[in-house]
Amino acid sequence: MKNQKILYTLSAAVLLSLAAAGQTFNTTGSWNTGSNWSTSSVPSGTGTDVTLAANPTVQNGNSDLIGNVTVNNNVTLTIAAGGTLTLGSSALFNASTKKSMTFSNNGTLQINGGGTDGLLEIWGDLIVNNNLQMQVTGNLIVHGNIVMNNNAQLQVSGGGTITVGGNVSGGNNAQIQVSGSGSAFNIGGSLSLSNGGQIQTSGGGTITAASCSCSGCSAQCSSVMPVILVSFEALVEVNSVKLNWTTAAELNFDYFLLERSGDGKMFNEIAQVKGHGTTNEMHRYFYEDNEPIIGLSYYRLTSNDFDGYKETFKVVPIVYHGEKQFRLSPNPSDGSSVKLNFNFDNDVDAQVTIYDNLGSLIGTYHVSGAGSINFDNALRSGVYLAKYTSAAFTKTERFLVK
Repeated sequence: MKNQKILYTLSAAVLLSLAAAGQTFNTTGSWNTGSNWSTSSVPSGTGTDVTLAANPTVQNGNSDLIGNVTVNNNVTLTIAAGGTLTLGSSALFNASTKKSMTFSNNGTLQINGGGTDGLLEIWGDLIVNNNLQMQVTGNLIVHGNIVMNNNAQLQVSGGGTITVGGNVSGGNNAQIQVSGSGSAFNIGGSLSLSNGGQIQTSGGGTITAASCSCSGCSAQCSSVMPVILVSFEALVEVNSVKLNWTTAAELNFDYFLLERSGDGKMFNEIAQVKGHGTTNEMHRYFYEDNEPIIGLSYYRLTSNDFDGYKETFKVVPIVYHGEKQFRLSPNPSDGSSVKLNFNFDNDVDAQVTIYDNLGSLIGTYHVSGAGSINFDNALRSGVYLAKYTSAAFTKTERFLVK
């Protein structure tokens, strides 16, 4: 009986080990429904490899982390808008441990865009054994390489972004087709296809790479830009707007210029963020705007390389509901002037009244827009009060004169 108990314990351990090592998706439907998997549980962790034998969908709001993925013949993998599927991790990848995705014959990869784009992030390689159709309006990031076997075909459409940190290579007669306005296939390394290999772009689709070697490459493939931007997002917090963006590769890159606008036309600089020079690794950037504009505003990024080349990326709109703020700068002031700063549209009837620390009136100034107050007589050193007054809003701020 004792030996039988030991046998049961060992058998249970083996079963748990197998469950952790690999699972198979057997029934078309939600990725996050346990009964659709061979173990009746949703796979989790970079140590869990999975096989897709039916058509799964990673749904909005779900974020799944796994290891290697094998996709069987004629299977469609869908990442819905707001869904995220990640293979591996940056720590494993940087330690030379890849987690890769392999498509068998006639596969389909669909990554949807929306309020929050769907995202498939592979910390390893994407391997295409035969035909793979990619319908991408969201984002696909492959930190390693894309490897296409003989006669493999890769078709990209949908207006999304495919970013490869490494190289894209194909065997004999391999083909890449990128079509549709906004469809971008950005390759940090080289693009090379063997005998008979071809690439085609149409309808506004683009391919960029550090170098290209294949039939028709000179007409269809352009040089990689100083920065391959994967994403740029603005998120509303209680008292701020947090901005984050990600690059897949940078070439001779100096810094980002971050700008903000209240009307989407006139932009003002709010920050400069240093880049990483030349790198094929992914880098994430963050900035917090602690004085966002009330209501609708716009943010944009402009990349600046060491040679003076500039590229402005898409504008991101956002609506912020917060407390109105009125500030003066610089603070302390030299006493000759102060600049007025608002996080809202200034009212036409607004005025600013300046008092000294005893409450004596210094002067009243009409302010039709954000600007400056120039004092007729320089203020002496001390503490002063600036009172903003309009029909809709009143606020008093202290400032110091040195």
